[in-house]
Amino acid sequence: MCDRTDAELVEAVLSGEREAFGLLVRRYQDYAYGTAIGLVSDFDLARDVVQEAFLAAYSNLSKLKAPERFPGWLRGIVRNMAFRAVRELKRVRKIAEAMAPVEPVAPMPSPDEAAEIAEQREIVQTTLERLNEKNREAVSLYYVDGFSYEQIAGFLGVTEATVQGRLQRGRARLRKELKVVEDTFKRKKLPDDFPDRIQRLLEASAERGAEHEEAIERLAELGEPAVQPLLQALEDARIPVRRAAARALCRIGDPRALRPLLRLLFADDWAGNDAFRSGEPLKVRGMREALVEILRAESNASHPTVIRALSQLADDREVIDVMEAVFQKAIQDGQPLPWNLLSTLCRLSPDTAQRLMGQALVEGTGQARRYAYWLARSYGWMPSLRDLLCAWERQTGWRDRAEIARLILATGSEGKGTLAEMLDSAESETRGPAATALARVRDGRAFEILKPDVTGEPEDSTWARFALRTLAAHYGSDFVEWASAHRDDIFDLSALAWAIADGRTEGAEDLMMRLLRSSGPNARMAAARYLSRRQGEKALPELRRLLREGKPRKAAQEAFWQVHRLGDAALGTVLEMLESEHWTERKAAVCLLRRWGKLTSEQKQRAEEDPHLTVRHAAHWHPGNVRAKGYHPVWGHRSD
Repeated sequence: MCDRTDAELVEAVLSGEREAFGLLVRRYQDYAYGTAIGLVSDFDLARDVVQEAFLAAYSNLSKLKAPERFPGWLRGIVRNMAFRAVRELKRVRKIAEAMAPVEPVAPMPSPDEAAEIAEQREIVQTTLERLNEKNREAVSLYYVDGFSYEQIAGFLGVTEATVQGRLQRGRARLRKELKVVEDTFKRKKLPDDFPDRIQRLLEASAERGAEHEEAIERLAELGEPAVQPLLQALEDARIPVRRAAARALCRIGDPRALRPLLRLLFADDWAGNDAFRSGEPLKVRGMREALVEILRAESNASHPTVIRALSQLADDREVIDVMEAVFQKAIQDGQPLPWNLLSTLCRLSPDTAQRLMGQALVEGTGQARRYAYWLARSYGWMPSLRDLLCAWERQTGWRDRAEIARLILATGSEGKGTLAEMLDSAESETRGPAATALARVRDGRAFEILKPDVTGEPEDSTWARFALRTLAAHYGSDFVEWASAHRDDIFDLSALAWAIADGRTEGAEDLMMRLLRSSGPNARMAAARYLSRRQGEKALPELRRLLREGKPRKAAQEAFWQVHRLGDAALGTVLEMLESEHWTERKAAVCLLRRWGKLTSEQKQRAEEDPHLTVRHAAHWHPGNVRAKGYHPVWGHRSD
């Protein structure tokens, strides 16, 4: 059993001890597996997600600022990988078969056994999907390796009582299927050699890109003699093998690969989808015609991938016509559009795409309308004012109307006049979004209309924040003057501070200085960031004051990172802080100098002899021993 802390293992990996990462994998593989199952409700998919997550974690380990937080950081990577898989943006294996050891393929089950396995898998997946995400993750972590409440709570960053509640609710929802779920968790554990497999992949990772492409190219160069073995490889259980075989067959272009490659497509196989998204299968004789027929047959599940493959065919009128037919069918049936249909047509036939975007605005579902005006703005195309007004009438939410209002404004004087008329409307759902668009041209009436929405107690705080950001971004000094006079009336001072900081509003130094000295933690964070960016080293006295006070914690942390960002410009101030009578300043100075790599041996020795424990601790700070001693990993403050 490894007795090194997570942080020590992370530091070892970054120092070149690659085997240390295998110890991290062994320590957290079941936690990651449980999280993945809780998100995708599929054991086989979860296993692939976990493997890819560990590979991604290894590649990005240097970006982990606090090594002792590796578990939570890994959980975030697993969640991102799982969400991508669920959205069918399925990632591809990073290392080809040519660089990975050959592993034995499990024997195929009999038809009866296969049917039973498939039925049980469907039962478990359907059962898990009845739970919400949090309860499902707790159940998965509990059953994947028998983790205790304390272990699960530590990994998820919640209390044991929360874990217990989630498990109780999850079991209650599972009811009679609980035994089947438990048996499946026992049977679907990660293999004992899972860390070794990860380690083998990591050993090959330094050469994966070039050698992977070279391996596929060598297979393709074999030509016709390689077709039959490659077709057999498409049945392999390993995704890297299938992926390499599919891409090599595409480059050879033999018509015998047509049906096998289409089977990969219909099976939603990751290896096949990767090849089809690249457009390489179009090199296979007959593939273009087959894909056109698939699209024409309205096979919705295959639309995005098929459309992506056909997007490689420029100036192909038949392909454009078929895509237009798919669009018309979706509009007629009130169905969502394939997510990449209009964007593909924007590349293949801009005139067709513009015409269909106008139709989507007038006749489409909410998804189609949002897709249309997003693409219009992205490609710089302008729908007609009539179509935009039709879309406006069909929308009810302020977010969509605000987006459409931006396009209406861009149509010119007529659109601007139309929005000005909307300002007279008695309906806030019309008046407010129109005002946010006219704010872009600093319309005075729009300013007056939006002011009441950001004061008092708004019914919709999300809308109020959006209106506040609009005012801060477009009215500059006029807004700052008004906000300074009505600061106590604005519904949320932290929202005000962040609106000014994110909008880089000019002339707000005095207002932000007042917020920095008298507001809550979030407002002080925003004010510290704004003043540092606007004033540079002139803001150092205020940043130093925040560091000296140490509270609120968020503001002190932001001050620390802003001083850190200033670098050499702040060096003189930081050296003065070393001599301060306040231990908080001395400790921050030591941390800053250490992070800059400018902490001399003499300064370190003085800090180690400092009368305050946290300053001594900062002098020999190591991420592996911070949490165990009860101190904050960056600041050295006590956790309580």
